[in-house]
Amino acid sequence: MKSNRFGLIAVATVLSLALAGGVAAAQMVTQFQTVNAQVTQADAVAASHVSNIRIHVQLRQEALKGGNPAAWSLAPGTLDRLLGNSPPQSSPAIVTAPDTPTISFFPGRVTKGPGTVVVSAQSHSVFLNCAGDLCWGNPNPNTFLTNLGLSTFVHVLDQYAGSTANGRYTVGTAVNATFPIYAPANTLSQNDILQIVHASAVATGKLVGYGHIYHVFLPKGVDTCFDPSLGGGCYSPDNFSTFVFCAYHESVQFSDIGHVLYTVEPFQWPISSTNPGCSLPPGTPNGQVIDSTANALSHEFFETVSDPDPPNGFTVPLGPMSGFEIGDVCHGPFANLSLNGHSYAIQLEDSNTYEACVNSN
Repeated sequence: MKSNRFGLIAVATVLSLALAGGVAAAQMVTQFQTVNAQVTQADAVAASHVSNIRIHVQLRQEALKGGNPAAWSLAPGTLDRLLGNSPPQSSPAIVTAPDTPTISFFPGRVTKGPGTVVVSAQSHSVFLNCAGDLCWGNPNPNTFLTNLGLSTFVHVLDQYAGSTANGRYTVGTAVNATFPIYAPANTLSQNDILQIVHASAVATGKLVGYGHIYHVFLPKGVDTCFDPSLGGGCYSPDNFSTFVFCAYHESVQFSDIGHVLYTVEPFQWPISSTNPGCSLPPGTPNGQVIDSTANALSHEFFETVSDPDPPNGFTVPLGPMSGFEIGDVCHGPFANLSLNGHSYAIQLEDSNTYEACVNSN
């Protein structure tokens, strides 16, 4: 049989499907598919031919104490030039929000900009350089995404998406991606991430557009940084002088496969009492790795749905929180939430309906 750079693996997972009202539950078996993707020169070329790049960064809580969030603003065309586009086809934007106080209620509202929102979508986990998919805890993040999609918590998004239907956010084909990461730096650039995203989207059969969200999970010990001309901000828990963000979400237009939504999920580790970084403290229901990963992933998922092309979706329009997305408004405190009968320690999300940080609709 002719070899292919994409291998297909079927994984049977037993899910507990909560019925309406939570009165009863049924067991069902769902087949999750996983494809393999090796980043190639074609992906490198594609990463240098992108436009309409929009990024929103989830800052770690200590990053901007005494800092200036304006340093993260990009002049039109800057990122296009950094990525090798000539001439720039659009004006990209990096949007970031400073840390919020610990609050339960928020006295303002987010409003919608001129862009779209994600009414329904499949999530595609991209597991980088980890053949077993279990480097981020066992079970892997697909289980969290499945339980989130079957929960009442996900219906906080109804008010932003304009739909109350169940089953709008599901888990699709995952990707085991391979990309060389060299010591001692062990750092991925923005262009590296774009190559991985492109290879992953091609591996799934070019599942792109607003109906698909890719989540790129970085292995332990790997940092990722923006270009120094952007301020040099990184996810770098091993170097607190450059450690700025916990995760981010982005939209990008590839010239060959089109519009892609994705999040970048660094490994939420290490932590200590003096350097908490982005991770949750000990004692969470599933342990620090699973719950810290779920917390960052939940934040980015909710914001990708409500503001897929930042800042053109739902954001705070005015005041000191201007530019905040719905996850930023409630970033900081977390609670043990039951998602489809499974407990996770994750943050709440902002609700215009209640003008509060809530755990359900």
